[in-house]
Amino acid sequence: MSSTVLRQERPTFQPHPEKRDRSYAPSYDWGSADLGDRHRRISDAVWHIPGWLTEEDALKLYELAYLADGPILEIGAYCGRSTVVVATAVADRGAQVPIVSLDTDSLTFAIAQRSAKVHAVDELVLFVCGSADRFFRAVPEYGPRLVFVDSDHSKEGVTADLKALENHVTAGALILFHDYLPMMLPDTTGFPMSAEPIEVAETVENSWLVDRAEFSGTFGASALFRLTS
Repeated sequence: MSSTVLRQERPTFQPHPEKRDRSYAPSYDWGSADLGDRHRRISDAVWHIPGWLTEEDALKLYELAYLADGPILEIGAYCGRSTVVVATAVADRGAQVPIVSLDTDSLTFAIAQRSAKVHAVDELVLFVCGSADRFFRAVPEYGPRLVFVDSDHSKEGVTADLKALENHVTAGALILFHDYLPMMLPDTTGFPMSAEPIEVAETVENSWLVDRAEFSGTFGASALFRLTS
């Protein structure tokens, strides 16, 4: 990991409002291209876990989790590829940042837990089988500073997740939406997968987020937004 970053209390956030391609670029100015060897190799480390997180997605998610200044919420764990990326970043930083991972599918939920255990980061993650709405109704005071949204990609699903988040994210919080940009899906034989259409971008762009957040660039298939109010 980078000792330069560790010496800084808070690297400056740098949005990329014009960035609409899939390449990785840092969203924080820490003075180098990456956070070290673990960051560079994070995609390879989790590639065996079923999922659709690309190398660029993984690089961005690791970076954001590594530098998160508060609780991290994952909405949609699937088999745990993204969960392990997030937890590995938090472990590498040595930060006391709580991680909550939500999923509504009991089968993949169990696989995600196993993936985290195999990577020895299971004790860093609170796994909750349920929706974002149900979670926030149970814990109304919870206020995540980083949210990774990768659950039901239909208009109805994304709308429901955004509605659940609306009153729980404040200025400075980051929300990373997966499948914002279209991507080729691999063979999913043997794994549960939503048959609903992918309508992430159009749903986000017609939501409350437009008035309360700045678009901060795309990375892999993901888009990053930073709350301004």
